Amino acid sequence: MFASADDITDRQRREAILQEVQSFAEAIVETVREPLLVLDKDLHAYAEQLGIDVERFDKDLAEHVHAPRVREDFMSGVRSGVNGTPSFYVNGARHDDSYDFETLLAALERAAA
Repeated sequence: MFASADDITDRQRREAILQEVQSFAEAIVETVREPLLVLDKDLHAYAEQLGIDVERFDKDLAEHVHAPRVREDFMSGVRSGVNGTPSFYVNGARHDDSYDFETLLAALERAAA
């Protein structure tokens, strides 16, 4: 079975879109890399405070054990239209209003009505 020119063009278009999304994600990672290095020091202290096995925590962090899951969650957010944190969704719709308790509660109550 041979692919038609339309199939090839469609595949090339989808590959270009995926490359664009990947470039966007990589640019975001580069933007936050330095603050994350500072955060790494704090994370060790937080792990100790929480009673986490710090030796395993440090090893997992150094070996990027959870990087695939973080990347998966990030890309899921990009596909869902998340453009920052925090992002809230109410019944599948992004909540673009204030994140204070009263406003979020009102949005939930409207959605439940």
